[in-house]
Amino acid sequence: MRLRIAVLAGLALAATTATAAQAAPELSTSDQLKTRRYVSAGERAQINGFQDGRFYASGWHITGEMGGVWAPPIKLVDGVWFGIEGDWLGPATKFTSGWGYTRMQFPETSGLKVSRTDFAPDARRAALFGLRLENDRRAAKTVDVMVDAHSELMSRYPWAWTAPNAGEFNLADGGAYNGGRLEFRETGTPHPNAGPHDWVALVGSNTAATGGEAGPGHWGPQSPPVNCTAESQFFCDEGPFGKGTGGQLRYRVTVPGDGARTLWIAVAGSDKGAASARSELDAALANPDAALAQKAASRESFSRHTQLSL
Repeated sequence: MRLRIAVLAGLALAATTATAAQAAPELSTSDQLKTRRYVSAGERAQINGFQDGRFYASGWHITGEMGGVWAPPIKLVDGVWFGIEGDWLGPATKFTSGWGYTRMQFPETSGLKVSRTDFAPDARRAALFGLRLENDRRAAKTVDVMVDAHSELMSRYPWAWTAPNAGEFNLADGGAYNGGRLEFRETGTPHPNAGPHDWVALVGSNTAATGGEAGPGHWGPQSPPVNCTAESQFFCDEGPFGKGTGGQLRYRVTVPGDGARTLWIAVAGSDKGAASARSELDAALANPDAALAQKAASRESFSRHTQLSL
């Protein structure tokens, strides 16, 4: 009898474990998204943001500049923001963490269900943002999508309190809209001991842009940015060392009736010049859906060899 009970208990535990394993790849929350940070990391790049889909200033090693998209040893942009039909997306209402990616659900906009999937492909100095538009009506719907990006090309060192500090080492970015993409660049010699550098960040899509521009600003719904001060250390947008610029890309997207469409935006860069950055961007945009599936599959494979106890 004891053996039978033990076997039944073991089977029940196995069934419970199997059910939990099936649910394990994703965890979601709708609580306090503005105060919760997230990271979507790859081997050579990462996205650091907040779970409401915004990119507030964060961090103290380089005051206010530790968020955004990084491709070590440099930062690329402060953030990327999406708008539909002239209106910026409101704060996300639900955040989901998956194996190798994150996803945010936004309020319905222009009659479409909207979500954003972020991930950084392994082995690439690039990050991808997938804006998914779902249309539950019979007729196809065409919308104009705008994408703001604000650059901040800077080194991960020096820090706020070193000599020289991060602000003294950081040079002003230049920006241009070129060939349907945004190109941000920081060149020069920030310090006699550092030598010259040529840092480049690119923002683009595998969908042809209908237009774009580059210039100061471009903080999406966080425009104009709130500068961080001693009195305003939380939910400010721009740290004291920022010297970036910005730009906007625009797209015309048709979503089929009872269907969905994903607009993929990539941020890629290099500390080795424009050619290397373009190579990273092109590789990231070659097949984002396949790269996302590969990323999730690799993390699932890792999970079979990982045990964590908290």
